[in-house]
This record gives sequence, C-alpha cells and structure tokens, in this order.
Amino acid sequence: MAALPKQSKPVPYPAYIAWLHEKPCIVTGRFGVHAHHLLSLGHGKITKNDRYAVPLAPDYHQFTKYSVHGIGCERKWEALHGVDLIAEAERHWSEFNG
Repeated sequence: MAALPKQSKPVPYPAYIAWLHEKPCIVTGRFGVHAHHLLSLGHGKITKNDRYAVPLAPDYHQFTKYSVHGIGCERKWEALHGVDLIAEAERHWSEFNG
C-alpha cells in the first residue's frame, strides 16, 4: 500500500458514501456493504476521510477475526485478502466522478 499525500481536515462526501453503499464488496462481490474508511493512508496517522473509503461486506469490515478491524492492521488485511485498499479507493473515487 503506497502512501498518499497528506491532507488537511477531511471533507465529507455524503453522496459518495451513499453511492458506495450500492456497490458490491471489493473482496466478495456481495451487496449490502459497509463503507470502510482507510485508517492511515500510509502515514500512520488515523484519519476518517470519505474520499478514501471502500465497500466491504460486513464480515470483511468489522464482525470477524478476519475483518479489517478484527485484524487491526490494514497491511496485514490486504496481504490476507489480496486487496490494495488505496488502489480500490482511488478506483471507486474515479468511477464516482466519472
């Protein structure tokens, strides 16, 4: 996972988050997702930026020991599931802004 440029105060994008909720999970392809906000953007500082959110099935987001929050480390979660969260966030953001 590559680091992204540091940003000042995150800007909320409620329309983007609503749009993400209609997308399939980036791991399973299932619908009925949560919007997972990337935790650190590669800088080690916790952030909650709507622009860097991805659609995850609830069990891949926070309800199991294999979820991103259950593992507690996005890099370990990415390695386990073969997903690049920043790349997926950028892909979804680009698609949204089409």
